[in-house]
Amino acid sequence: MVFNSLDELFNTITSIRERVYAVAEQVPSELGGTRPSPDAWSAAETLDHMGLAEEFVVSQIKQQLALPEADIKANIAARSPGAPDSAEKGRRFQPFSMEKIGAITRGRKLTAPPPLVPHPDSTIHQALERLRRTRADLLSLRPQIEALDLSEKRFPHFVFGELTIYEWIALTGMHDNRHLDQIVATLSQLQPSKAD
Repeated sequence: MVFNSLDELFNTITSIRERVYAVAEQVPSELGGTRPSPDAWSAAETLDHMGLAEEFVVSQIKQQLALPEADIKANIAARSPGAPDSAEKGRRFQPFSMEKIGAITRGRKLTAPPPLVPHPDSTIHQALERLRRTRADLLSLRPQIEALDLSEKRFPHFVFGELTIYEWIALTGMHDNRHLDQIVATLSQLQPSKAD
């Protein structure tokens, strides 16, 4: 997907997260913590992992935003001579695509780094609370994100390498979507169709 604006980026991740909430809220409590196989996560564990991942992203964005605005502007100006001042609300946001990252992950199982491995005793309720809190934290940063040109602010992903803050935000949506599919697959394994 190509993102052409911050509005499109935030609308997309919000829409995907709403789908996650809708599915998660319908998970029967007796199945939430049940793994479909010993090496697969339960729906609750998957949701907990999603929350842990977003907590990481939010903490990294906060660290990047903690620099004084003048330092951010100076760093960007040093890399982009003659570029307009980032205080212009047009914020030199450049459209970007996440297709390359999507292609890398499509059909590939990734192993979560240790800090993002879910708690085995997670409940759907606890995981949803974490997801709602982390999303509120991310959305609370939007005014700062909109006020600055953050196209050069990057931090590393364990598979994809250096990503901009904008790419990290898009990745939260891709991550949600990927794990939403995983939750749906988990539930269908635990609740075989009545036609079978």
